Amino acid sequence: MFVVKRYKEPEIRTTESIDYNLEATKSVQLEPGALQILEPSRKTKIIIVALIALSLNSYSGFEMTYFQNSSTYYQYLPIRISAQKAADIYTLMTSTYTAGRLFAAYISSKLKPETMITYHSIILIISIAILHFGSSSEILIWIGNGLIDIYKNT
Repeated sequence: MFVVKRYKEPEIRTTESIDYNLEATKSVQLEPGALQILEPSRKTKIIIVALIALSLNSYSGFEMTYFQNSSTYYQYLPIRISAQKAADIYTLMTSTYTAGRLFAAYISSKLKPETMITYHSIILIISIAILHFGSSSEILIWIGNGLIDIYKNT
């Protein structure tokens, strides 16, 4: 994109205003007549950074645990999936993980981040519900594994 259509940085005019009941806010106006954008306070930025760090930490732990232990876990379920079938489920899981990366790369160029986060959360909730409530059905375990690895890439 840099070669085809070079990005031009808009001129930014800032004005500071202090509300004595609230923290200082800085409003940024890009063009005359455009809506003002309020920048978040320092406290809000710290909270957002902490939440993102927590999310990344829990995601990494979830992904590593899931990849390393899922085939063993499926063998110890009450329905007693064989080692071969557990390995086949693991193969499906890694295949959808790889295909999901390709899918996510394409979709990210078409959708806004808010939309991606929304459908990402919906896929996650559905796949975890399928795996949780479908642990007594081999077909639901296959479906849940296929969906959860699409979630991990989007």
